[in-house]
Amino acid sequence: MNAFTNKEVVEKYKILFDNAADLIAVIDTQGNFLDLNTQFERESGYDRFEMIGKNVIDCGIITSESSEKIAFYLGEMLAGKSWPIIEVEGIRKDGDIVPYELRAVPLRKNGEIVEVHAILRNVTQRKQEEKELLKHKTQLENLIKKRTSELEKINIELKESEEKYRTILENIEDGYYEVDLRGNFTFFNESMQRILGYSYDEMLGMNNRAFMDEKNARKVFNTFKTVYQTGKPSRTFDWELIKKISIFVTSKRQLHL
Repeated sequence: MNAFTNKEVVEKYKILFDNAADLIAVIDTQGNFLDLNTQFERESGYDRFEMIGKNVIDCGIITSESSEKIAFYLGEMLAGKSWPIIEVEGIRKDGDIVPYELRAVPLRKNGEIVEVHAILRNVTQRKQEEKELLKHKTQLENLIKKRTSELEKINIELKESEEKYRTILENIEDGYYEVDLRGNFTFFNESMQRILGYSYDEMLGMNNRAFMDEKNARKVFNTFKTVYQTGKPSRTFDWELIKKISIFVTSKRQLHL
């Protein structure tokens, strides 16, 4: 295996350094620039020789909030603690503010940190996508709130209509009732209770065949079936009910399903 000379190793990493897609800055333990890569120069607008020797904290290349953040984590790193990936805002030479994701890697010599390699990744597109996502999320939440409000209003109106409907049915003289597909009572008014002679609790869930003989039950069943299949109301017809006290009563009823 061929060994590289020190000069070759330096050249090799210099190529990697200057051709990296991310911005890379090398700073000393005081925060002074030691070197910048080509991408840093290209994106920030600053020449590396213009920046070498200047302090990253106070040279105006980052916002004041980011300066405080970097100063804090630099101190944490020098104290032996880890430096998490943080977000900072850089200030280009033309004045534009650009968001970056910053990762810092310490370089040690004889166990002591002698310099720090700061790697910055431009997250402008990600921030724009997050902003757009937040916009759509807010729009969706507002739409849901609006729709919820509309549904609540509709429910109130339906409840009011139902109360009016039940009030009317409870106060008419004619008997009225509703059944499920098996013929069991699901609703009936007081007039129907009086006609049959049953209490509310007795009638609730009762099958309509309980107050009809076979002939009338078949007539009602056929009518119900026709209404169910066609969706049209039936014509008035005569049928007989059996009251609780077993007295036959003949009445004329309009079926509604």
